[in-house]
Amino acid sequence: MNSEAKLRRRTLMKALGLGLSAPLALRLSRMATAQGGERPKRLLIYYMPHGVPNEHMDMAPYLTANGEFKDFGQNPDAPKPAVHVNPDYDFQTRTGRNLLSPLEAYRPMMHVIRGLYQAGAFDTHNSIGAILTGNGSGPSVDQFLAQELGASSMFIGAVPRMGNTLDGSNGVLVRDNSDWVAPEGDVLALNDELFGDVQGNQNPVADLSAEFRADSLTLTIEEISALRKEVSGLTRTDSKLAAHLTALERLKSSGSGLGPISGESCNAAPVIPHLDVFRSADTGKQEWEPRYWQEAQYFEKIAEAQAELAAYAVLCGHTQILTLQNMWASADIPLPGVLPHRPTDSHHIGISHQGISTDLTNPLRIDFATAQEWFIGHVARICQILDQPDPFDPDHTALENSLIYVCSEIADGNDHGKSLKRIWAGNDNDILQYYPAIILGGGGGALKPGSLITVDNRPIADLLLTIAKAMGSSATSFGGSGTTPFTEILA
Repeated sequence: MNSEAKLRRRTLMKALGLGLSAPLALRLSRMATAQGGERPKRLLIYYMPHGVPNEHMDMAPYLTANGEFKDFGQNPDAPKPAVHVNPDYDFQTRTGRNLLSPLEAYRPMMHVIRGLYQAGAFDTHNSIGAILTGNGSGPSVDQFLAQELGASSMFIGAVPRMGNTLDGSNGVLVRDNSDWVAPEGDVLALNDELFGDVQGNQNPVADLSAEFRADSLTLTIEEISALRKEVSGLTRTDSKLAAHLTALERLKSSGSGLGPISGESCNAAPVIPHLDVFRSADTGKQEWEPRYWQEAQYFEKIAEAQAELAAYAVLCGHTQILTLQNMWASADIPLPGVLPHRPTDSHHIGISHQGISTDLTNPLRIDFATAQEWFIGHVARICQILDQPDPFDPDHTALENSLIYVCSEIADGNDHGKSLKRIWAGNDNDILQYYPAIILGGGGGALKPGSLITVDNRPIADLLLTIAKAMGSSATSFGGSGTTPFTEILA
């Protein structure tokens, strides 16, 4: 029996002998063979509703009838040309306005993927059910990874469904093996749960799983000490498990409980905007949502607060995988703070349902770009929070150890397409709609430097498979049509 198998078996038997539950004992045994030096990885998925106005996002080389991509978007079933990769792209668009501009500082680790196609019998907004599942029936990529990797996951969302129905039409993004999953919608309660009892802690537990940490802290000091002795010296380098158990022993003996890991941003509760406003509001819940969502004035504040809360949750190790959803797929919620000259126009019908003008300067489309840029600004804030030394791996930033995926359920907000296709043609000013698909971060060393990647109607599920591979999955396919990962993204 090799040393790793010996260590795993010995740890498992000792854990069971101490009376630990079988799931915790098995997890401890697996962790015993995870050697030091492996970089932590985080996945954060950010959903914004209603697509984008592509003329305010499409970057050179442009998708036009007379350019390099003149044959793209004609037939989703035609043979596909080679993947086009531009590692030196900039943020210039034909309109001079780029809704991705808040992310320009993170250009070296940002991939923009143009030309994805959603396969399957989906109409318009109901393709939300396939954006993370690939086919609308299997688990979403976050839940798939949480199960395969034994990682903790969290799903939060501001106004993520219409009524209390959980489904894949106008409903939620996340699905487990059997059904749709309800998000945590009350950011006030979530903040208090995660950070309401924060204490400084200079001896952190180096594991990202909140479930593991919570279970482990139920052990006595004697049990932790006994397990630590079992794994000590059985491998060429100290195992991660030995470090975890030593830290747990210190925590238990100090009586401090499990605070967040050390680091400037994690040894005190973060300042999340607008929480005081929510505390003073009528926060009595209905069965499925906080009451303060019912007033449109609160959505913008909720969206900003949950973005920051998401960033700190993954930074400080409360979860390894987090999905964040803004609105449901056809939510008619106004954005008076974003578009003060249109305080009652809904984001769905009023803001996103605007056609293109021949000179690409339709002011209503510019308003739509402004609204989507506001969402992208939240992604930039997430990146800013993560762009600091990783509390679990100080040699890298948390952003370098994260993979952030930004998506929406449709391509153009007005045309509602789900493939790469022309929606307006005029001389060199063709506009091709395509799903917004942005990958940010270093993925713990799993991702290449950023690039602009153009394909002709390649399945979205291929990108989901790529995300899974970057996170360490052994999967060879995902969501039915996902069979070929993007090697242009993976390191």
